Amino acid sequence: MKDDTPKGALRILNAAKVQAAFRKQGRVTSEDTGEHTLKRKRGEEKKAAKSSDDSKANEPAKIRTEADKEAAKAEKAAKASGEEGGKKKAGKPEIPKIGPNETLGEYNRRVEALMRGSVNKAIKSAEALKGQQIQALKAEKAARRAAAQAGLPPPKPGSSFSSNPLPAGAAGKKEPSPSPEPEERTFAEAPQRRRLNDIALAPPQLPKMRQAKKTPSEIGSKIPLNAGQKRIMEEERERVIKMYRDMKARKEQEKAVEKEEKEAEKRKKKKARKSQ
Repeated sequence: MKDDTPKGALRILNAAKVQAAFRKQGRVTSEDTGEHTLKRKRGEEKKAAKSSDDSKANEPAKIRTEADKEAAKAEKAAKASGEEGGKKKAGKPEIPKIGPNETLGEYNRRVEALMRGSVNKAIKSAEALKGQQIQALKAEKAARRAAAQAGLPPPKPGSSFSSNPLPAGAAGKKEPSPSPEPEERTFAEAPQRRRLNDIALAPPQLPKMRQAKKTPSEIGSKIPLNAGQKRIMEEERERVIKMYRDMKARKEQEKAVEKEEKEAEKRKKKKARKSQ
């Protein structure tokens, strides 16, 4: 009899016999000696050593970034001490270059921290200059008003109010306070305030529009018509009315015919269904 058992199943069933014969010959496997577990431990130790080497390789980059931060702090401290002592040199600060193993974000933050002081100073100086210009304009307007009230010629542009002397009689008098300028508006003020719940008592009256309006009867009355024209218009009117009535009757007749045809088709279908 031929054995039809698969070879894989026979290997599993005869595994114990094969192992016993192997050990009888005096041979030893890795399970008996424990080499399998030793290999696994060695692999784990290699992985741990590799990860420690990677962390050591990344340490110089961290040290560099920390050194850059310390350098930025030192630059800020030097700038602060230079401003206090008045020994700061004029000119733009030098923009540093990107360092090795430094990301673009870290470099951008370092440059922003370095340039922040000069940018803030420029903004403050621009705001101060704008404030000075506004104050100069206000002083010039006040000088012109005071000169107009005292009867003096208007001061030249750019001159201050203190440079224009007042007359001797007006020396002991108190300086008049400048009157506020009226606010310029592009629209006129309403005569009275309108509230939300106001109700109109009547519609608005438009006399000009009423005069310009013309009724069609008035327009037609201005056209003179003789007896012949009147007769032609009446005949045309009767002809159009007759044509319209004929067309209407024709359409109604067509609708009635279509309706009868549809009803006849429905009857035929019902008869066919009953016969089936």
